[in-house]
Amino acid sequence: FNRKVMPDCGGAELVASALARLGISDPPDTTQLLGQFGQDRLETVRPLAGAPDAVRELRKRVSKLAVVTNGELDFQQEKLRRADLMDHFDLVLTSSEAGVSKGDERIYRRALQQLDVEPVDAWMVGDSLDQDVVVPQKLGMKGVWVVWPAAKFREMDLEERYLPQNSEV
Repeated sequence: FNRKVMPDCGGAELVASALARLGISDPPDTTQLLGQFGQDRLETVRPLAGAPDAVRELRKRVSKLAVVTNGELDFQQEKLRRADLMDHFDLVLTSSEAGVSKGDERIYRRALQQLDVEPVDAWMVGDSLDQDVVVPQKLGMKGVWVVWPAAKFREMDLEERYLPQNSEV
């Protein structure tokens, strides 16, 4: 969670409400508090082990590479800059920019259109089976589920209890 607090987004009001529920009825400047939280979060975000190398290798092998993610564009771009990966992507499309979140096929359609790529030629890689695999597969894309923490699945012998119920994937 990191966004510029704008009057219409209600972030400061949400923080004030949460603090009130915790018994803090005269909270500090919630806009400032929210901004500081976002900055602190940005300072602690780190890419998954091996992810930057994987992105660099993919960049060598594919003609187009994109990030489709929920969240605010500024925050997502800054994470990529800090990992020295921003220049490896042709497109960074966020839910805030698209007006819909991952899980809604319109965000994937928009990315495909902006990249001028057909669904059968695209892959989506992510940690949400429902958002990053199920929906893209419905569009004809290939979906790759990154299971985290990966250490739990070193042998990739996933026990049924780790898989979502009633999944057709």
